[in-house]
Amino acid sequence: SITSTTPVIYKALITQAGTSAPTATIIYNTLGEVPTFARDGVGDYDLNIVGILFGTSKTNIQATLVNGSTANILKVVRTSTSELGIFTFDEAGVAADLVGSIYLLIEVYP
Repeated sequence: SITSTTPVIYKALITQAGTSAPTATIIYNTLGEVPTFARDGVGDYDLNIVGILFGTSKTNIQATLVNGSTANILKVVRTSTSELGIFTFDEAGVAADLVGSIYLLIEVYP
């Protein structure tokens, strides 16, 4: 029997300004739901889904800062099976709000 190796994909431009939560312009989404975003503090954001989707070894995340963002360093990590943490820092490594955009690609393999 052949098993599918096709991932579900979420691709979006994520934008944040001031102290508001990030918003997404979705480019492509086959997750089966639309993620929500929250701002937990300076440079600390969450991407949340309702379902359990982000497996420990089956989730590929690619994120790129867009020119013009005030943040210089970006880190995206899986914090649970339903949440990703997005963290932004200035060039000295101090937490700093994004105040700009990132391109985000998430691939979840079966």
